[in-house]
Amino acid sequence: MTEDMNPPPSDTPAGRGWEKDDVFVDRLPDEILGHMMVLVVWRVDFREFREVGRNPDDWTRLCLVCSRWNAVAKNTPSLWNQISFRWAPAAFETFIKRSGACPISVFAVLEFPYSEKFHHHFLVQLHPIQRVCLSWLPEPETPSFFFRTDSTDSTRRALISLLSYQWYPSPVFSELFLSHGVHESEDYSVLPLPNCPNLHRLNLRGICLAASSSGPVVHFPKLTVLTMTDTLTKMSDILRFLSLCPALETCRLGRNSEVVQIYDLPAPGDEISLRELRTLHISAFNAPSLQDFFSRVRYPTSADVTVIMRREDRESMMHTLPSVLYSRITSPTYLQISIDYIWRRVDHAIASIKSPRYSLEFKADDGSNLTVTFLGWGTDLEYHLSHILRRLAQLDLSKTLSVSLSSPTIPSHGEIRSFLYSCPNLQTLEVSTQEGDKVLESLRYSSDSSGNVHWPRKKILPTDTGTYSSVQIETSPVVPNLQSLDMTDSAFSPDTMKDLLMSRLELGDEVHSLSVNVSYYPGCLDSFQEAIDNMFSISPVGDESGTTDSLAESSVSDQAQRHDDRPKVTCECASCMGKTQEEWYNLRCSANA
Repeated sequence: MTEDMNPPPSDTPAGRGWEKDDVFVDRLPDEILGHMMVLVVWRVDFREFREVGRNPDDWTRLCLVCSRWNAVAKNTPSLWNQISFRWAPAAFETFIKRSGACPISVFAVLEFPYSEKFHHHFLVQLHPIQRVCLSWLPEPETPSFFFRTDSTDSTRRALISLLSYQWYPSPVFSELFLSHGVHESEDYSVLPLPNCPNLHRLNLRGICLAASSSGPVVHFPKLTVLTMTDTLTKMSDILRFLSLCPALETCRLGRNSEVVQIYDLPAPGDEISLRELRTLHISAFNAPSLQDFFSRVRYPTSADVTVIMRREDRESMMHTLPSVLYSRITSPTYLQISIDYIWRRVDHAIASIKSPRYSLEFKADDGSNLTVTFLGWGTDLEYHLSHILRRLAQLDLSKTLSVSLSSPTIPSHGEIRSFLYSCPNLQTLEVSTQEGDKVLESLRYSSDSSGNVHWPRKKILPTDTGTYSSVQIETSPVVPNLQSLDMTDSAFSPDTMKDLLMSRLELGDEVHSLSVNVSYYPGCLDSFQEAIDNMFSISPVGDESGTTDSLAESSVSDQAQRHDDRPKVTCECASCMGKTQEEWYNLRCSANA
């Protein structure tokens, strides 16, 4: 009876919790199933084949599921068009056969056991090739490199056959990745200008691109991504090549910083228009090369630009930055200055290195970015940061609304004050440093109508020589529109913060409301709260009846009702985040600023 009342669940799709329109994998059409297989094994960036093992295990598993999957896989040519010469000869022979007429992608490292097979197939399968990723790692003591003058080098002949002018360019060949192990030697591989007008991506590591002006001219109207890392290519050759790539969207140029750059003659010529450029990254080129580059190349102001300098070149770069780089952005709305230790990963490098970095990042009105980075800073951070701030003060920063400053050490408050004076419309200031008092003291300065900076706010000067009469000079705060001050992760004295807020409290309507955010350790909270409470401590006064009353609490309450947008000082430590509104009352600092 129990079994009749509780029948077993139905074996229908509805009984299993499936929808009526659900389609099972075994019922998919062969074309859709084959496309799903391709998505499983496809490598978007073909360099990911470095992680593929010595056997094509992913493809093998797909063929071993069942007889139908085996048949679908074998009849899907696009499933077999990515070939690694790390596999045994039988494997890549099978891949080449099953790929049929589908354009193929080839990955090979010359140190692989079967790399010699690559030479033959590279010549035989020349025109069906769509992508090539070839890398080799010579020993550091080896003086000769891949593209040497030895004509018996079969691999060199194979590549030259693909890239030279004696062959009709392949209509499907669109991506070329050549990675060459590098060291401190100046004897580098040289690649002639390839006869590949249909290229979409070109990635060269450790290879010099010889764009000779005497040879045939090949244009690259479809090239959108150019990456050259650890190269010794001269800037003149780079500019000559860029003039042939009008559709370029991403350009990454990285010179080998281990080899001293010899003097490169200026490369005069016509302007190079890169109207589609979105990302530009240049590293380790000296100042003359950068000056040649930025004086000729024209790109949209919305492009993201990053410049990384060697330590040896930073002094000369201090003088060229304003005139060469910053002239492209007339007035940035956002300015970030940071000096810190970060992990820097070089493209395709075997390991990462840790080095100090100095960067300037600009965002213009149209959203464009400009970042300048220096590598290899020593103990003289404060000196160079002071020099950079003086150079920045010469720029047009009238539209700069936000500044972020991060550095273990800070120059004198005079340097900070002069820099802030060049940003009269500054609204947001973020500071992360161990010397926050210098920044707080700089914000207390004022300037007169002539641009002179004074301390304190009002300065008394004699009106006539030899007399004691004086005149009071009216001044205004250096940054009257400052609305937000973020001192998170900064060390400073609570009394210095109190002095700043008191000075703005005295200014009244001359300054904007200021919100201050700080993060303090619980041990410092008591002294910080005491300093804030002292801001509103008012001595008792007597009324007409002779009685006295303390106005400290009532004054603060009246101000709280009149000014809802008052400056606030907020502690973000874990013990204070759970305080009630009443408990926070003693930690709120208000100023009619």
